[in-house]
Amino acid sequence: IDNKKAHNLLEAIQRGGLRLERLVNDFMLMQQIEAGMAAKLFDTRAKLVVLSEMVNRYVESQEEWFTAEKVRLQVIDRSEGASVQVYEPHVLDILNRLVTNAVKFSEQSPEVDIVLYPELEMLVTEVRDRGIGMDVQKVREAIDIFGQIDRDKLEQQGGGLGLSISNRYAKINKGRLEFANRTGGGSSVSLYLPKVK
Repeated sequence: IDNKKAHNLLEAIQRGGLRLERLVNDFMLMQQIEAGMAAKLFDTRAKLVVLSEMVNRYVESQEEWFTAEKVRLQVIDRSEGASVQVYEPHVLDILNRLVTNAVKFSEQSPEVDIVLYPELEMLVTEVRDRGIGMDVQKVREAIDIFGQIDRDKLEQQGGGLGLSISNRYAKINKGRLEFANRTGGGSSVSLYLPKVK
């Protein structure tokens, strides 16, 4: 075969290998969650964290990826320096999965906003995009293991575990996830965590 075909085949093999690695990692995470290990980590290692500082650390750590994917991301902080009691790696994992999904299901040059704000006794981290939107009822199905949304129509790069893991991490950290479509197109996923007074 010629060089171009060989190059395309090698790229396909690499993509498949990376997809398999992500799937295996997610399987292992889910097993740890189901075995109670994630809850134990929360019980023993949760600490008080300023929400905006944690989100800013995440954004800084992903700057190279945002640039490579041409992501226009902004953080809108209305949290007034409020804190949450969380196991930080869990929350960072949730945030990364939500932002990755927002980018994956957007057109070229995706726009993503991370909006932080208080709502009653909770602090909300809302990830907004202008992508293809979602069927909120089907999103609930996606929270079940392997329940990818519109698997027959969309090429997705995981095994359907991402939202399941995020939802379980949210619950372990005494929070919840909520899903909505945005006026004008796109979607938002909100992570609610108890605000520490």
